[in-house]
Amino acid sequence: MQTIVCSYVGNGKVATILLRGTDEAQLALAQIPFAAVGLPPVPVQTATSAAPSAPAPGSTGAVGLWSGICTGTDITSITNAAGTGFSSITTTTGKLRVRRIALLADGTFTAVVPREGLSEPAKTRAREPDYWGTWEAGASGGSVKLDRASTRLAFTHKGEKLIFDGCDFTKSRPLDGTRVDGSYTAERRPDVYQRDMGREPVISFTAEGRFSDQGALYWIRHVRGYSEDRQDANLGEGTYEVSNYTLILRYDDGRQIRIAFFDAGGAGPRPAQINLGALLLDRR
Repeated sequence: MQTIVCSYVGNGKVATILLRGTDEAQLALAQIPFAAVGLPPVPVQTATSAAPSAPAPGSTGAVGLWSGICTGTDITSITNAAGTGFSSITTTTGKLRVRRIALLADGTFTAVVPREGLSEPAKTRAREPDYWGTWEAGASGGSVKLDRASTRLAFTHKGEKLIFDGCDFTKSRPLDGTRVDGSYTAERRPDVYQRDMGREPVISFTAEGRFSDQGALYWIRHVRGYSEDRQDANLGEGTYEVSNYTLILRYDDGRQIRIAFFDAGGAGPRPAQINLGALLLDRR
């Protein structure tokens, strides 16, 4: 079974369509209408087995990260009251959205992969305990228990799928050691980025492991998201590493920023898109 994920950006929103099938020719034909209007879909490689191995206490890293298109609660707006430290969050339910869960090698589980990735899970777990817990493997799947819950929730695996909480998840391919070569923009529309930043928010990478951030990190973490860490307010460059679905940026001036790095599809070091912090960036 092959999965094709078609991701399009327009009017500040991301739309995702899934095509599934076993016949590559049929999948190619299904993509033609999208390519004809200048919106080429992004292919994702055939998924690997969903079955996780048992936890190994004391181990580090991720056993795996799983993604699914699920119905659930979605945050539609966040309003910050200046000077009060209070945020008003508006949500809607019943909308389809991309959901990601992760099982870590030490037996830790998270129902929401944080924007800063999975390279420092203990810090995120202490800050956002509602999403974290433990997992155990079983004969046909396993179970998880959130830290603030009293009961365990079962998951099962069937071929390439992990089924949990009413949603089918597909295992993502490992990304450790990924190298990217090219420049990527977080916002193509000048009317939008000129208003909010005054420059196009771009980040560039080299195959040798260097990066140059020209506002993309600030755009992802503050314009399109929320973070109390404002190290990204200053532009800069340095070295990068991908580990445990996390892009680790080590600036030459000593700063270090971590952001989730997900598979956006495409083979080789020059993909059409990259996914940082759940935001798709287009190749320039």
